[in-house]
Amino acid sequence: MTEGVTIDLKEKPPDKDGREEKTYDGDPLTITGMTIIVTRSLYPPSPLQGSSQDFYKYEHKDSGEQQFTLKGIQDDTGVVINVKGLRSVPEFPKDNVLSVSAYYWKHENGGSRKPKNVLIVEVVKKGHPNNETKYYVRSSVTINLTKDAYVEGKRYCCYNHIGKGKVTVIPGLVSCSQQHNSTHITYFKHSINNGYSLAGIEYNDDGNRSQRKKIKIPDIVLPTRQSVKVYVLYCTGNNPKLIYVDCGVRHAATGWYKNDRWQKTLNSVPDPEKIANCSHNEFNTLVSELKRNGGCGKVGDHPGSPQPPAKPTIPVPPISIEALSLEVASKYWAILLASRVPGATPITILASHPSASTLIKAFSELSGLSTQAITGISIASVGGIGLGALTVWKGPALIARLIARL
Repeated sequence: MTEGVTIDLKEKPPDKDGREEKTYDGDPLTITGMTIIVTRSLYPPSPLQGSSQDFYKYEHKDSGEQQFTLKGIQDDTGVVINVKGLRSVPEFPKDNVLSVSAYYWKHENGGSRKPKNVLIVEVVKKGHPNNETKYYVRSSVTINLTKDAYVEGKRYCCYNHIGKGKVTVIPGLVSCSQQHNSTHITYFKHSINNGYSLAGIEYNDDGNRSQRKKIKIPDIVLPTRQSVKVYVLYCTGNNPKLIYVDCGVRHAATGWYKNDRWQKTLNSVPDPEKIANCSHNEFNTLVSELKRNGGCGKVGDHPGSPQPPAKPTIPVPPISIEALSLEVASKYWAILLASRVPGATPITILASHPSASTLIKAFSELSGLSTQAITGISIASVGGIGLGALTVWKGPALIARLIARL
C-alpha cells in the first residue's frame, strides 16, 4: 500500500519546446505507479484591465484525476516544506488531496529559465459532499523598497500589522545637532518577521507596479531564512537611493549599497540606527554619498552652515495600535512630533484593546495634551460597522478625539 505522494516542485515542464506538461513518479519508494502530471499556466488566468499575467502556476495532480494521500512537498532545492511552528499557518492536509499548485514570479530569471523561488503553495482537497477546500501557504516574502508602497491600499505590511504580517516597516531619523541647529535624514527599516524566508528584494521603477526591478546582493543566496533587515533612504521620486543590508556583523553582504547596480559603498559607516549624532563624521559621509550618487541636492546640509537647518518631512501613514506596546507607542510619538506632515496624521487605538486606557493616558502625557485637548464624543461607522477608538491627530495643533462605538 502506498505511503503517500511526495510532490516535487522542481519537476517542471521544459522551457523551450512549447510543452506545458510533464509527468513524474509521485511515489518512487513503492510500485504503485502513482504518476503525477505537472501543468504550467499563466496567472491570473483572466487578468483585469491594466494588469498582466506576471506569474506561473504549476499544478501537480494525479494523471488519472484520482485523490491521493499527501506525504510531503519538496521545494525546488529538494527540502521538504515544513510549516510547523509558523504563526497562523495551517498544516497541509494529508488525505483526499486533489492537487498541489505552486506559484512563481514569471520574470524571476528574465523569463528565459525556470523559476525556482516559490511564492505560494496551494493544496486542494476533496470536501463534503462535493465541494473543494483550498489551503494556501506563503512561507517566503519579497521586500518591496518602493517609497510609500506600504501606505493604505498598497501595504504589504506596516504599522497596523505590527507583530502580525510578514514584513514590518518602521521609519526613523538619522540626525546631527551642532551649534543649536539640527538636521535629519529619514530612513525606513524593513524587517522580515519570524517564520518567513526572504525570496527577494525589489522596487517598482518610478512607482510603476508593472516595472519591477530586482536588487541583487552578491553574497545573499535566495531564498534564505537568515535574518535580513534592509534600511532604505530616498530623495526625489519613489526609487531607493541608498540601502543598508543587515545580515549580521560578520556576514559579507552586510553594508551600504548605491546606484541601480547596487555596488557596495560607505565601508566605514554603520547602519542608520548606529550613526551616533555627528561622531566620527559618519553623518556627513552619508550626506555626501546621497548628494553624489543619489542626486539629493541640499539634503542633510551640515548644521554649522549659515543656511537654516533642513526640516524633515516624514510620510507617516495611519497607525493602528491594536497590538502596540507602550514602549513602541512612545517611539512613534517622537517621530510624529518631529515630522511636518500636511494635514492630520492619525494614530488609532481600538477601544476594545485591553491596554487602550493605558495607551490613551500615555499619549496624553507624551504629547502634553490637556484635558481640554481631548474633545467631545462622536459617532462613526466604517462600512456599516461601529468603530470605537481614540484618534490622536498631528496637524497644525495637537488634538485628540474619542470616537464611541455605535
